[in-house]
Amino acid sequence: MAMKVHIPAFEPMAKCNERLKHGPIDIDLGPDVVKVVRCKDCIYYHPAHILTNNGEEKGYEDMEPEAFDTLGTGLVTSEYGINVGGQCERNRYDADDKTVFCGPDDFCSRGQRREDA
Repeated sequence: MAMKVHIPAFEPMAKCNERLKHGPIDIDLGPDVVKVVRCKDCIYYHPAHILTNNGEEKGYEDMEPEAFDTLGTGLVTSEYGINVGGQCERNRYDADDKTVFCGPDDFCSRGQRREDA
């Protein structure tokens, strides 16, 4: 089944954008398009978390308010643990064993959708 992309017409409101004016555009992507899986929906995604100083893994929502820095970055201070970004576990089993950090809205064509996503 071929995928199609529809781009609605664009009518510029500013004089400087007149060159961008266009009518509706339909693009047929063809049968070779691969569907992607967002990291947050993938079986290999391990969300951002904190590795506490006692070796326990906790989610940010499980941390007490005083653990977070006072700058408002949303990160915990080193007094409480290490901030670990979201990771793709798929690459852990490759020969070079590199950790690939990713955000929940990143995506790739090699992921596998979780059943509950």
